[in-house]
Amino acid sequence: MHAGFRSTACAGHSGGDDFSRLAARLHPIVMDRRYLKKMRAYWAREEAKNLRHLQKTLAKSTWFDLWHVHPDWYGKAERDPSDREAVAHSALRLLDHAQRSLGADAREAQCWAQLHPNTMNDGVYLHSANPNGRANYPHEFTGYIWGATIPVWLEALLDASRYEVGAKDGEDGTIYVVRARARVLDATQQRDDEPAA
Repeated sequence: MHAGFRSTACAGHSGGDDFSRLAARLHPIVMDRRYLKKMRAYWAREEAKNLRHLQKTLAKSTWFDLWHVHPDWYGKAERDPSDREAVAHSALRLLDHAQRSLGADAREAQCWAQLHPNTMNDGVYLHSANPNGRANYPHEFTGYIWGATIPVWLEALLDASRYEVGAKDGEDGTIYVVRARARVLDATQQRDDEPAA
């Protein structure tokens, strides 16, 4: 399990029974085991495909202009509430991977997950200063309210000590943005860009 997220397993990851328990807890209607098995396999394939695409982009690109990947390109999560959580969990794992990769390379870039009412629009974004001639870095998240109340399904997946959530009303409902909290240094810590004493 990646650091920063609670141990609710999902699509193809260890503890598959945890996914069933999460789905049953958040969606009390008895789930069809065949459907759950099929969807767990589908989400595992989709997440693996998106992770490969993300890793390839992180390895080759030196800048990003609102680059993103869609965890639910085909909109399959619209069928059942348990699938909504699976897509969000996948997006958050991709976000965590991107954060760790950017941090390890010491690249300055923004990284966030955007969760829409229509899961086809969910995305994990990378953004940095870029040569495209637009003064759009850093991205400002205009209209988002940070620290807003979030739904139970999202709160169950998120480590609030590492990530913050912003909310904004959209045409189809509330849009959530999840991004890393700003790192706060105490008086005993040294910033990376300051020379050692």
